[in-house]
Amino acid sequence: MTTILSVGACWFLFVFINVEAITDGDFQSVLARLYALEEKQAFSEQRIAALETENMLSQKRIADLEKYKPFSERRVAALERKNRRNDALAIVMKLYAQQVALETDKATTKGFDNTLSDGLFSLFAKGKIYSSRKISSIENEYAVTPNRSGNYDRHTAAETTIRSNAGNV
Repeated sequence: MTTILSVGACWFLFVFINVEAITDGDFQSVLARLYALEEKQAFSEQRIAALETENMLSQKRIADLEKYKPFSERRVAALERKNRRNDALAIVMKLYAQQVALETDKATTKGFDNTLSDGLFSLFAKGKIYSSRKISSIENEYAVTPNRSGNYDRHTAAETTIRSNAGNV
């Protein structure tokens, strides 16, 4: 037992001597490091709290924007419809202007339909203006059409004129 006490006393002295051996400067540097780490930890905790607050505010903003999303989608759809109406109106106005130009051209040529201005003729040639009147060929005008019974009505030109003037007497 004396051996255990002597060995324990030696270890106690050794530890005490080693603790004494640590100089005052080393102890101060360890304390400074510990203080710096505590400051960094406090700053990090403040930063974490600020980031959590910012995260909550961002989530609130996102929720508000999600609430207004259907309104903005309706607004976009309304603007698209308005643009389509404006485009259709522009096309109608352009066609109306072309028809007015054609009527003006007819009026200036004193009703002769076969005379067109060079500009309108070039537009007709390019296929940009389509006439609302159907141009029939000569064969179609004088073709004989069957009546309801399937028989052909064949009359001379004189009979047709007499029939059309008969009601006007």
